[in-house]
Amino acid sequence: MRILDISDERFDTALELFSQGISFSFNKVDFYLDKNTNVLSVSSTSNWRLKNLDNTKALMELERVKTTFDFIKFNRPAFADLIQGVCTRFSLVSDYGTGTVEVCHLEDNKLIWN
Repeated sequence: MRILDISDERFDTALELFSQGISFSFNKVDFYLDKNTNVLSVSSTSNWRLKNLDNTKALMELERVKTTFDFIKFNRPAFADLIQGVCTRFSLVSDYGTGTVEVCHLEDNKLIWN
C-alpha cells in the first residue's frame, strides 16, 4: 500500500494491514514486518545503477531511509508501538525489472555489501 501522507485515514488502514504482515510504502521507502523473525525491513530502491553505486552514495540513500523511518516513528505513536522490540534492518535494493535484490544494508552502523 502506497501512503502519501501519514496524517490521513489511509495511513491508519496501512498500519492495520502492516500489523497483519502486509507492507506499505511512504516517501519511496518500503516497510515490512516479518513476525516470524521479528525483523522490520525498511528498504528503498537505489537511484543508482549498481556499477555507479559506491559507499558514499549508498550511505546517503540509507540516511534518507532512516530519516523516513524516524519521521514516522516520531509522528505516529501507533507505528512506534507496533515495532517496539523488533530488530530493524535498513537496506537498499536494486530493481532488475522482474524483481528486486538487496544490494547492501546497515549492520551496527556499518555498510555491508551483499
